[in-house]
Amino acid sequence: MSYDFVNAPRRALAKIEIQGSTVWGGISSYNRDLTFTEVASGETDSLDIKLHDCDNHWLNDWLIDKGTRLLARIELENWDKQNEYRTIDCGEFICDSIKVTGYPIEVVIRSISIPVNGTKNTKKWEKVSVSAIAQDICNNLGVGLEYYADNIVIKSQTQSQQTDIDFLFKVCQEYGFGMKVYKNKIIIFDRAKQDEAESVGSFEVGAISESFELSDNEEGFYTGVKMKYKNEGEDTEREYIYGEKEKMLTPSTTASSIQEAQIKSKAALYNANSTAIKLKMNCMGGTPIYPGSNYYFSGLGKYSGKYGVDKATHYIGENDFYTISVEAHAINLEKDDAAAN
Repeated sequence: MSYDFVNAPRRALAKIEIQGSTVWGGISSYNRDLTFTEVASGETDSLDIKLHDCDNHWLNDWLIDKGTRLLARIELENWDKQNEYRTIDCGEFICDSIKVTGYPIEVVIRSISIPVNGTKNTKKWEKVSVSAIAQDICNNLGVGLEYYADNIVIKSQTQSQQTDIDFLFKVCQEYGFGMKVYKNKIIIFDRAKQDEAESVGSFEVGAISESFELSDNEEGFYTGVKMKYKNEGEDTEREYIYGEKEKMLTPSTTASSIQEAQIKSKAALYNANSTAIKLKMNCMGGTPIYPGSNYYFSGLGKYSGKYGVDKATHYIGENDFYTISVEAHAINLEKDDAAAN
Protein backbone atom coordinates (compact mmCIF):
# COMPACT_ATOMS: atom_id res chain seq x y z
CA MET A 1 0.00 0.00 0.00
CA SER A 2 1.48 3.37 -0.98
CA TYR A 3 1.90 6.09 1.60
CA ASP A 4 0.14 9.32 0.67
CA PHE A 5 1.92 12.19 2.46
CA VAL A 6 -0.89 14.57 1.50
CA ASN A 7 -3.22 12.55 3.70
CA ALA A 8 -0.66 12.28 6.49
CA PRO A 9 0.60 15.82 7.19
CA ARG A 10 3.28 16.77 9.69
CA ARG A 11 1.67 17.19 13.12
CA ALA A 12 2.77 18.28 16.61
CA LEU A 13 0.29 17.16 19.25
CA ALA A 14 0.34 18.20 22.89
CA LYS A 15 -1.10 15.42 25.05
CA ILE A 16 -2.12 16.24 28.62
CA GLU A 17 -3.36 13.84 31.27
CA ILE A 18 -5.28 15.41 34.13
CA GLN A 19 -5.98 13.09 37.06
CA GLY A 20 -5.43 10.05 34.87
CA SER A 21 -7.58 11.11 31.92
CA THR A 22 -6.10 12.06 28.56
CA VAL A 23 -8.04 15.20 27.80
CA TRP A 24 -6.15 16.82 24.95
CA GLY A 25 -7.65 14.74 22.17
CA GLY A 26 -11.17 15.58 23.29
CA ILE A 27 -10.56 19.29 23.80
CA SER A 28 -8.25 20.08 20.90
CA SER A 29 -10.74 22.68 19.67
CA TYR A 30 -10.17 24.61 22.92
CA ASN A 31 -6.39 24.67 22.62
CA ARG A 32 -4.81 28.09 22.11
CA ASP A 33 -1.22 27.17 22.86
CA LEU A 34 1.10 25.19 25.15
CA THR A 35 4.49 26.29 26.50
CA PHE A 36 6.82 23.76 28.12
CA THR A 37 10.01 25.20 29.64
CA GLU A 38 12.79 22.76 30.51
CA VAL A 39 15.93 23.90 32.32
CA ALA A 40 19.25 22.26 33.11
CA SER A 41 19.56 23.82 36.56
CA GLY A 42 18.56 26.73 38.78
CA GLU A 43 14.79 26.71 38.43
CA THR A 44 11.87 24.31 38.12
CA ASP A 45 10.46 23.14 34.78
CA SER A 46 7.08 24.67 33.98
CA LEU A 47 4.05 24.02 31.79
CA ASP A 48 1.56 26.66 30.64
CA ILE A 49 -1.65 25.71 28.83
CA LYS A 50 -3.78 28.47 27.27
CA LEU A 51 -7.37 27.58 26.33
CA HIS A 52 -10.34 29.23 24.66
CA ASP A 53 -13.43 28.81 26.84
CA CYS A 54 -16.23 30.12 24.65
CA ASP A 55 -18.80 27.76 26.21
CA ASN A 56 -17.49 28.05 29.83
CA HIS A 57 -16.57 24.35 30.17
CA TRP A 58 -13.28 25.21 31.92
CA LEU A 59 -15.04 27.51 34.37
CA ASN A 60 -17.68 24.90 35.18
CA ASP A 61 -17.58 21.19 34.28
CA TRP A 62 -13.81 21.01 33.68
CA LEU A 63 -12.64 23.37 36.41
CA ILE A 64 -9.58 21.95 38.20
CA ASP A 65 -8.10 22.89 41.56
CA LYS A 66 -4.62 24.13 42.33
CA GLY A 67 -2.56 21.10 43.28
CA THR A 68 -4.05 18.92 40.53
CA ARG A 69 -1.46 16.66 38.90
CA LEU A 70 -0.85 16.73 35.17
CA LEU A 71 1.27 14.60 32.84
CA ALA A 72 2.42 16.10 29.56
CA ARG A 73 4.07 14.88 26.39
CA ILE A 74 4.59 16.13 22.85
CA GLU A 75 3.84 13.67 20.04
CA LEU A 76 5.35 14.28 16.61
CA GLU A 77 3.77 12.60 13.59
CA ASN A 78 5.49 12.58 10.17
CA TRP A 79 7.74 15.36 11.44
CA ASP A 80 11.13 14.53 9.92
CA LYS A 81 9.94 11.88 7.48
CA GLN A 82 6.82 10.02 6.49
CA ASN A 83 5.36 7.44 8.83
CA GLU A 84 7.67 8.44 11.68
CA TYR A 85 6.40 8.93 15.23
CA ARG A 86 8.36 10.48 18.07
CA THR A 87 7.42 11.37 21.66
CA ILE A 88 8.94 14.01 23.96
CA ASP A 89 8.14 13.25 27.60
CA CYS A 90 7.70 16.59 29.38
CA GLY A 91 7.25 14.99 32.80
CA GLU A 92 4.81 15.35 35.66
CA PHE A 93 3.50 18.68 36.91
CA ILE A 94 1.21 20.13 39.55
CA CYS A 95 -1.19 23.01 38.91
CA ASP A 96 0.26 26.12 40.53
CA SER A 97 -2.15 28.83 39.35
CA ILE A 98 -5.17 29.46 37.14
CA LYS A 99 -5.74 32.76 35.35
CA VAL A 100 -8.98 33.71 33.61
CA THR A 101 -9.38 36.72 31.32
CA GLY A 102 -12.27 37.97 29.21
CA TYR A 103 -13.92 38.68 26.92
CA PRO A 104 -13.82 36.27 25.12
CA ILE A 105 -13.05 33.91 28.00
CA GLU A 106 -9.52 32.55 28.04
CA VAL A 107 -8.05 30.25 30.71
CA VAL A 108 -4.34 29.82 31.46
CA ILE A 109 -3.34 26.82 33.60
CA ARG A 110 0.20 27.22 34.92
CA SER A 111 1.93 24.16 36.39
CA ILE A 112 5.38 23.44 37.79
CA SER A 113 7.40 20.26 37.87
CA ILE A 114 6.96 17.85 40.78
CA PRO A 115 8.26 17.98 43.48
CA VAL A 116 6.91 21.43 44.29
CA ASN A 117 8.60 23.97 46.52
CA GLY A 118 6.49 23.31 49.60
CA THR A 119 6.29 25.52 52.68
CA LYS A 120 8.97 27.96 53.85
CA ASN A 121 11.16 26.62 56.64
CA THR A 122 13.86 27.89 58.97
CA LYS A 123 16.57 25.47 59.99
CA LYS A 124 20.28 25.44 60.79
CA TRP A 125 22.32 22.69 59.16
CA GLU A 126 25.65 21.90 60.85
CA LYS A 127 28.49 19.55 59.93
CA VAL A 128 26.50 17.85 57.21
CA SER A 129 27.28 16.90 53.60
CA VAL A 130 25.46 18.38 50.63
CA SER A 131 24.24 14.90 49.71
CA ALA A 132 22.83 14.41 53.23
CA ILE A 133 20.97 17.74 53.02
CA ALA A 134 19.60 16.72 49.62
CA GLN A 135 18.56 13.28 50.88
CA ASP A 136 16.80 14.75 53.90
CA ILE A 137 14.89 17.21 51.71
CA CYS A 138 13.98 14.44 49.25
CA ASN A 139 12.70 12.31 52.13
CA ASN A 140 10.55 15.22 53.33
CA LEU A 141 9.14 15.74 49.83
CA GLY A 142 8.68 12.04 49.17
CA VAL A 143 10.85 11.99 46.03
CA GLY A 144 14.00 10.22 44.88
CA LEU A 145 17.56 11.56 44.69
CA GLU A 146 20.24 11.06 42.04
CA TYR A 147 23.57 12.55 43.18
CA TYR A 148 26.53 12.90 40.79
CA ALA A 149 28.87 15.32 42.57
CA ASP A 150 31.55 15.45 45.26
CA ASN A 151 30.26 14.78 48.75
CA ILE A 152 31.26 18.10 50.32
CA VAL A 153 30.75 18.54 54.08
CA ILE A 154 29.37 21.92 55.14
CA LYS A 155 30.32 23.29 58.54
CA SER A 156 27.19 25.43 58.91
CA GLN A 157 24.37 26.60 56.64
CA THR A 158 21.16 28.40 57.62
CA GLN A 159 17.87 27.92 55.84
CA SER A 160 15.95 31.09 56.67
CA GLN A 161 12.29 31.24 55.60
CA GLN A 162 13.05 29.39 52.37
CA THR A 163 11.31 26.46 50.78
CA ASP A 164 13.34 23.25 50.72
CA ILE A 165 13.70 23.40 46.93
CA ASP A 166 14.84 27.05 46.89
CA PHE A 167 17.30 26.39 49.72
CA LEU A 168 18.77 23.35 47.97
CA PHE A 169 19.10 25.33 44.72
CA LYS A 170 21.08 27.98 46.64
CA VAL A 171 23.38 25.43 48.29
CA CYS A 172 24.07 23.74 44.98
CA GLN A 173 24.92 27.02 43.29
CA GLU A 174 27.37 28.00 46.06
CA TYR A 175 29.31 24.77 45.55
CA GLY A 176 29.19 24.70 41.74
CA PHE A 177 26.54 22.02 41.43
CA GLY A 178 23.59 21.88 39.08
CA MET A 179 20.17 20.76 40.28
CA LYS A 180 17.36 19.38 38.13
CA VAL A 181 13.81 18.66 39.30
CA TYR A 182 12.16 16.03 37.10
CA LYS A 183 9.50 13.32 37.43
CA ASN A 184 9.49 12.93 41.21
CA LYS A 185 13.27 13.12 41.42
CA ILE A 186 15.93 15.67 42.30
CA ILE A 187 19.12 15.27 40.27
CA ILE A 188 22.34 16.96 41.46
CA PHE A 189 25.47 17.09 39.30
CA ASP A 190 28.79 18.93 38.93
CA ARG A 191 28.28 21.69 36.34
CA ALA A 192 31.97 22.07 35.46
CA LYS A 193 32.31 18.32 34.87
CA GLN A 194 29.18 18.41 32.70
CA ASP A 195 30.87 21.08 30.56
CA GLU A 196 33.84 18.73 30.13
CA ALA A 197 31.60 16.02 28.67
CA GLU A 198 31.73 15.38 24.93
CA SER A 199 29.20 17.03 22.64
CA VAL A 200 26.24 14.74 21.99
CA GLY A 201 25.33 16.39 18.69
CA SER A 202 26.38 18.91 16.07
CA PHE A 203 24.17 21.47 14.32
CA GLU A 204 24.67 24.24 11.77
CA VAL A 205 22.76 27.16 13.30
CA GLY A 206 21.36 28.42 10.00
CA ALA A 207 19.91 24.97 9.26
CA ILE A 208 17.90 24.69 12.47
CA SER A 209 17.18 28.29 13.44
CA GLU A 210 15.28 31.19 11.88
CA SER A 211 17.07 33.68 14.16
CA PHE A 212 19.74 33.79 16.83
CA GLU A 213 21.35 36.22 19.25
CA LEU A 214 24.92 36.08 20.57
CA SER A 215 25.99 38.18 23.54
CA ASP A 216 29.71 38.37 24.32
CA ASN A 217 30.04 39.97 27.71
CA GLU A 218 33.82 40.10 28.02
CA GLU A 219 33.39 42.57 30.90
CA GLY A 220 32.00 39.66 32.89
CA PHE A 221 34.99 37.39 32.31
CA TYR A 222 37.05 36.94 35.48
CA THR A 223 40.49 35.44 36.00
CA GLY A 224 40.34 34.86 39.75
CA VAL A 225 38.41 35.15 43.00
CA LYS A 226 39.11 36.92 46.27
CA MET A 227 37.14 35.48 49.20
CA LYS A 228 37.05 36.09 52.95
CA TYR A 229 37.20 33.19 55.38
CA LYS A 230 37.54 32.69 59.11
CA ASN A 231 38.87 29.51 60.67
CA GLU A 232 36.97 27.92 63.55
CA GLY A 233 38.01 29.39 66.90
CA GLU A 234 39.70 32.43 65.33
CA ASP A 235 38.56 36.06 65.37
CA THR A 236 40.82 37.12 62.54
CA GLU A 237 39.29 37.21 59.06
CA ARG A 238 41.61 35.97 56.34
CA GLU A 239 41.67 36.35 52.58
CA TYR A 240 41.95 33.55 50.04
CA ILE A 241 43.02 34.15 46.43
CA TYR A 242 41.99 31.68 43.74
CA GLY A 243 43.22 31.97 40.15
CA GLU A 244 44.99 34.95 38.59
CA LYS A 245 44.83 38.54 39.89
CA GLU A 246 44.29 40.18 36.50
CA LYS A 247 40.54 40.57 37.04
CA MET A 248 39.22 39.49 40.42
CA LEU A 249 35.71 38.56 41.46
CA THR A 250 34.77 39.33 45.09
CA PRO A 251 31.68 37.31 46.10
CA SER A 252 29.56 38.43 49.04
CA THR A 253 29.59 34.91 50.49
CA THR A 254 32.23 33.88 53.05
CA ALA A 255 33.79 30.60 54.11
CA SER A 256 34.58 28.88 57.41
CA SER A 257 37.92 27.40 56.34
CA ILE A 258 40.50 27.70 53.59
CA GLN A 259 39.25 24.39 52.14
CA GLU A 260 35.70 25.72 51.91
CA ALA A 261 36.98 29.02 50.47
CA GLN A 262 38.74 27.10 47.71
CA ILE A 263 35.61 25.14 46.80
CA LYS A 264 33.33 28.20 46.90
CA SER A 265 35.83 30.33 44.95
CA LYS A 266 36.04 27.74 42.19
CA ALA A 267 32.23 27.60 42.01
CA ALA A 268 31.88 31.40 42.01
CA LEU A 269 34.37 31.72 39.15
CA TYR A 270 32.53 29.10 37.12
CA ASN A 271 29.12 30.69 37.79
CA ALA A 272 30.38 34.11 36.66
CA ASN A 273 32.28 33.01 33.58
CA SER A 274 29.65 30.57 32.33
CA THR A 275 27.45 33.59 31.51
CA ALA A 276 30.16 35.53 29.64
CA ILE A 277 29.07 34.34 26.18
CA LYS A 278 25.44 33.35 25.68
CA LEU A 279 23.65 32.04 22.62
CA LYS A 280 19.89 32.23 22.07
CA MET A 281 18.16 30.59 19.10
CA ASN A 282 14.61 30.17 17.86
CA CYS A 283 14.70 26.67 16.43
CA MET A 284 12.33 24.52 14.42
CA GLY A 285 10.14 22.32 16.55
CA GLY A 286 11.38 18.80 17.00
CA THR A 287 15.08 19.74 16.90
CA PRO A 288 16.71 17.23 19.32
CA ILE A 289 18.40 19.70 21.67
CA TYR A 290 18.06 19.11 25.42
CA PRO A 291 19.12 21.11 28.50
CA GLY A 292 21.99 19.62 30.46
CA SER A 293 23.77 18.38 27.31
CA ASN A 294 26.59 19.83 25.22
CA TYR A 295 26.42 20.47 21.46
CA TYR A 296 28.71 21.80 18.75
CA PHE A 297 27.06 24.74 16.97
CA SER A 298 28.65 25.81 13.67
CA GLY A 299 27.90 28.63 11.25
CA LEU A 300 28.83 31.32 13.79
CA GLY A 301 32.31 32.14 12.53
CA LYS A 302 34.81 32.17 15.36
CA TYR A 303 31.90 31.88 17.80
CA SER A 304 31.30 28.37 16.46
CA GLY A 305 32.14 25.73 19.02
CA LYS A 306 30.97 23.74 22.00
CA TYR A 307 28.01 25.06 24.00
CA GLY A 308 26.16 23.79 27.06
CA VAL A 309 22.37 24.08 26.77
CA ASP A 310 20.76 25.77 29.79
CA LYS A 311 17.11 26.06 28.75
CA ALA A 312 14.71 24.91 26.04
CA THR A 313 11.22 26.37 25.75
CA HIS A 314 8.81 24.36 23.59
CA TYR A 315 5.88 26.28 22.15
CA ILE A 316 2.94 24.63 20.36
CA GLY A 317 0.30 26.92 18.93
CA GLU A 318 -2.76 26.48 16.79
CA ASN A 319 -2.51 24.59 13.48
CA ASP A 320 0.40 22.48 14.82
CA PHE A 321 2.78 25.47 14.92
CA TYR A 322 5.81 24.26 16.92
CA THR A 323 9.05 26.04 17.82
CA ILE A 324 11.80 25.65 20.43
CA SER A 325 13.63 28.58 21.99
CA VAL A 326 17.13 27.51 23.13
CA GLU A 327 19.51 29.24 25.53
CA ALA A 328 23.11 28.04 25.88
CA HIS A 329 26.48 29.13 27.30
CA ALA A 330 29.79 28.89 25.49
CA ILE A 331 32.28 26.26 26.70
CA ASN A 332 34.99 26.22 24.05
CA LEU A 333 34.93 28.27 20.85
CA GLU A 334 37.07 28.50 17.72
CA LYS A 335 38.20 31.95 18.84
CA ASP A 336 39.46 30.41 22.11
CA ASP A 337 41.51 27.86 20.18
CA ALA A 338 42.90 30.60 17.93
CA ALA A 339 43.94 32.69 20.96
CA ALA A 340 45.63 29.67 22.57
CA ASN A 341 47.71 29.11 19.45
